[in-house]
Amino acid sequence: GFTDANVVNGQTYFYVVSFVNSSGESGNSNEASATPSSSTNLITFVTLDTTSQGNWKGVYGSEGYSIAQDETSIPSFAQVSVNDADLYTWQDPAIERSALQKVAGNDRIASCWYASNVFNVDVNFTDGLTHQVALYSLDWDLNGRDMILEAIDSDTGIVADTRHLQSFTSGQYLVWNMKGHFLFRITNNGSSNAVLSGIFIGGGGALPPPPSPTNLTASPGDSSVVLRWQAVNGASSYNVLRSEISGGPYLSVKSGVLSSNYTDSSLTNGIKYYYVVTAANSQAESAYSNEASATPLQSSNSAIFVAIDDKTQGSWMGAFGADGYAIQGDQTSLPDYAQLNVTNANTYTWVDTTQDSRAVQKASSADRIAACWYSSDSFQFDIALTDGMAHPVTLYALDWDFNGRDMLIEAIDATSGAVLDSRSVNSFTGGKMLTWNLKGHIIFRVTNHQSSNAVLSAVFFR
Repeated sequence: GFTDANVVNGQTYFYVVSFVNSSGESGNSNEASATPSSSTNLITFVTLDTTSQGNWKGVYGSEGYSIAQDETSIPSFAQVSVNDADLYTWQDPAIERSALQKVAGNDRIASCWYASNVFNVDVNFTDGLTHQVALYSLDWDLNGRDMILEAIDSDTGIVADTRHLQSFTSGQYLVWNMKGHFLFRITNNGSSNAVLSGIFIGGGGALPPPPSPTNLTASPGDSSVVLRWQAVNGASSYNVLRSEISGGPYLSVKSGVLSSNYTDSSLTNGIKYYYVVTAANSQAESAYSNEASATPLQSSNSAIFVAIDDKTQGSWMGAFGADGYAIQGDQTSLPDYAQLNVTNANTYTWVDTTQDSRAVQKASSADRIAACWYSSDSFQFDIALTDGMAHPVTLYALDWDFNGRDMLIEAIDATSGAVLDSRSVNSFTGGKMLTWNLKGHIIFRVTNHQSSNAVLSAVFFR
């Protein structure tokens, strides 16, 4: 290919091509002609946004949007079409932040237009003005996708901007300011396919108040109350308010809470406290949530984190489990002082017999097993130690099939509901032993965090 520059717009030019090698020159090709024309189309790259994820409301799309497998609302001054692509939904409804907010309600959807090779998004603004365009891509299923996005002037065919997009399992927006007519060509660059989840025209505009949080619960602890509520779309933070009278008046306890839980500490045991929570964004605050109440009480349960061991792998004999164990897919032998109940979990065996050191040694043979309790959401290990003494308890986590799992393990006081300790567990394809000193009644809550599922393979006592 060759681009003939410095030509005059409006003048027709005629071209032939010949081939030259060491023996001489070939004859001419067929003749082709073209008349250069000027273009009024303009495009400027603004930013790569890796932080907003699926929370587009109030950030993008104030003038229009199109979300794969959800809703489309394109303004009268624009024409938008997706060409040569198929549609697919990974998960609907979805709860992960990387999934796009649905247009209606508080739900999310993980979906896309896709093609194994190349597809395009045709965007034409007919009002002669400049507008913002944001394209959102999400590698939801951790497929290692790699794409090239080109903005092509529809009048001249010239590639005006090129972006290389990779490592977007949490979602990324490519944002341009654009005038006129451009074709966004999206090309698979050596991965499974090329994907796009949403098209947004315009910036944020004014933010309405987010919805009120729901399902507020209050659990008593030792001089504390643990609050949990349902997160809402459109909220950037939450505010916790407290009263000693049902129905208020409420006084602010903590503003700017970034998660959907909070522990109110340094309270007086025996006094009943009443709580509400509001949701906030950068411009507005919601109405109150439902009211929840709790009376702090003393608890003798305790969970003190000891260590993470990523060296032992599945070779637990001689290192853990001197008092007892429960190995998924193999045997359970609990000590007299311990009770174990696993709830909300399914079971699965990856490999029943193996010598891979990551797999757990079987209790009564020289073989090993790779198996797990699992849940796509969360499950619980309810452990009651009945002798009044503190004992080391170890959980073994193994991402056997290299699934990029990411989990949160919380040690919860079964009496008060207070979270006594929490650990983020990721990068555990080699296996990790997590040990706590426990006393009394503790529930381990194992929560999937933006991966396929949460897993545990074994629990060991001492």
